This record gives sequence, C-alpha cells and structure tokens, in this order.
Amino acid sequence: MRKIRISTESTADIPGEMARELGIEVLPLTININGTEYHDGVDITPQQVYRHISEDKEMPKTSQVTSAVYMDLYERMYEEGVEELIHVAINSKGSGCYQSACLARTLFYEENEEAMETFRIHVIDSGTYSMLYGIPVIEAARMVRSNEEGRTDYKAHQISDYIRDWTQNAFAIFVPLDLKVVKKSGRISAAKAVLGEVMGIKPIISMENGETQIIAKVRGEIKVINKAAEIMKQNWKVGSEYALAYGTNMEAYGRLTEAVAKVTSQPPICQYPVGCAIACNTGANMVAILMRTEGRGMEAEEEDEDGQQ
Repeated sequence: MRKIRISTESTADIPGEMARELGIEVLPLTININGTEYHDGVDITPQQVYRHISEDKEMPKTSQVTSAVYMDLYERMYEEGVEELIHVAINSKGSGCYQSACLARTLFYEENEEAMETFRIHVIDSGTYSMLYGIPVIEAARMVRSNEEGRTDYKAHQISDYIRDWTQNAFAIFVPLDLKVVKKSGRISAAKAVLGEVMGIKPIISMENGETQIIAKVRGEIKVINKAAEIMKQNWKVGSEYALAYGTNMEAYGRLTEAVAKVTSQPPICQYPVGCAIACNTGANMVAILMRTEGRGMEAEEEDEDGQQ
C-alpha cells in the first residue's frame, strides 16, 4: 500500500484541530492588513480579521502561497517517504495558488529527477472556495486514514477522482446580513444596498462552479434564514456531507442551525468561522450552508421590491 498524504491551503477553511487530527498539510495564505503581513490561521484568527473588516477603511488583502512554500512542502513530504501527495488548490480563476503549486512541482522534479519514480505529486484545481473544497479534502484525509488502519486500500487516483467529483457538484448558500461589505465587493450596487438596508431586504448569494449570483432577496433576518434552509432542501444531495459557517452574528447562526435541523437530522461535518477570502466579500455578519448537490443549482428567482416570492 502506497503512503498517501493530503494538502491544501488555509482558504479551505478547515479548522486547525481537525486538520492536525487528520494529518492534512495546510499552507497559509498571507493576509495584508494596513501594511502588516499575517499568516492566515497561524498568527491571526478569523475573529481578528472580522474586526479589521468592520473597523478599517481598507479591506484586508490576501496573497497567494508562493512556489517556494510549495517546494518546501514537496521536499519535506519526499524526505518523509510519502509516495503520493494530493494537493487541492483554491479556484485558479480567483487565485494564483494552483499555478504556483504546478510550477513548484516542475521545479521539484528538475532538482530531484530520481523522485519521479517514487514520489507522485497530484495538484487539483478545486474550482471553488472555502469548505466547498474543504469538505472533500477532509473526506479524502479520512480515506487515507482508513487505508492506514488497514480497513481499505484506496488508490491515489480514486481519492483524486472523489475530490474532483465532489467539487464539481459543490454548492453554497451565503446569507450576508449586513450589506456594507457586499456593496464594497460589487456583489450588489450601492443603490440596491441602500434600498436593502432601509427596507430590511437580505440577499441570498449562491456559489456554484466558483461563480456567485443572487438567487433570492427576502425581507427580514428570520425569513431569509428560513429561505436559505429551504434552498438547501431543494438542492442538497441527501446523505452527503455539508458544513455550516458563521461570522460575528451568533444569534443568526443559532437560527440557521435550527432551520437546517428541520431539513435533516444529519449533523454537519463541520461548523466553522468563515475565513478571510469569503468574509471580505460577504462581510463578517453572515451565515452560510456549504454542500454537495445532485449537479443542479438553484436558479435565480424573480421578486418584487419587498422581497416577496
């Protein structure tokens, strides 16, 4: 049985304790806040990022993982006797991490020709963000753990195929409860943001195939959270893993967990504070459901200005 390891970036939003328990190698992105650089999840927490998003004039900025960092990972894995490394990268359309990982792989084999026979590096472009690729990374690590315990004999290509299949059917429901950051990110116009704030209308933003769109607008926090759970029910592949995310609004998150519990008695694989990459687009006052679908997303709905369906 070949020795397999799984790696990814911090933007997969996998909680540190879970990553350590499952042996997932997590490479941190750099976050620049007011000219100071931090390593995502290492020397800055999501809660500290939320505070800067709320208080600072400029939004935090993230920088991709460099090829040198990927090279260090590959060299360390090779020295540890790993035979198959599966690295799952953030969407290549929104970050240069995938390209850096591929470049580092080329450079690694140029410097270590003998490794080509014994150490294979698989780099997968997830095509998406946050726990939409974090969930299959967690499941992949569990498959590797099952191998190590002698219960299974998953091959690297089977694990890679599982990850690709999952991410190609990934679907997220984001509910920003404060429109200031959504307005800054360009997800909605300034005029609509002002109107929404005055009338209490909250958008629901979907993410599928790495693309976002507003699929519903609902008046009132309680109603919009119930609508998010309804959309989950319509799109979720029953029995598959899902995750729930939160920011600063724990009262709204409590409502979300209650609403989701009415959809399924199955607990989420993970409940986690949303990372910088998502929070900089939705704001920290948000909740989200991240899941696998049957391969069809929710179509945008027509509504009147009151947010009524």
